[in-house]
Amino acid sequence: MKHFWGVMLLLGFAVSLPAADPSLWASQAALVAASVADAHSSFGGRELNPLLRGPEGEFGARGAAIKGAAVAVLLVTEYLVSRKHPRARRVLNRLNWIMAGGTAAIAARNYYVTR
Repeated sequence: MKHFWGVMLLLGFAVSLPAADPSLWASQAALVAASVADAHSSFGGRELNPLLRGPEGEFGARGAAIKGAAVAVLLVTEYLVSRKHPRARRVLNRLNWIMAGGTAAIAARNYYVTR
């Protein structure tokens, strides 16, 4: 599992490196970090989302893979959109920070919830 998130982190950085806007790169890194923290805080706990929960109703490797794939698809989409429409980087930057903040808040809550 550690290797999966390491690969996702490197993929996120590799996709965002060609971007000319360092603030977009930073917001993407924050989003990946928040997603990793959320998956870590949820692992082994009860999952309410039927798409992410395993057969026993717990968040596990399947849910983490789906979350990681969603983040990877988002980063690739942002890269493609920002290449075609450079002015969109500003909006993407703000959206990334909002999503990273929300995901980090959920991760923080998950760490304090008893299992």
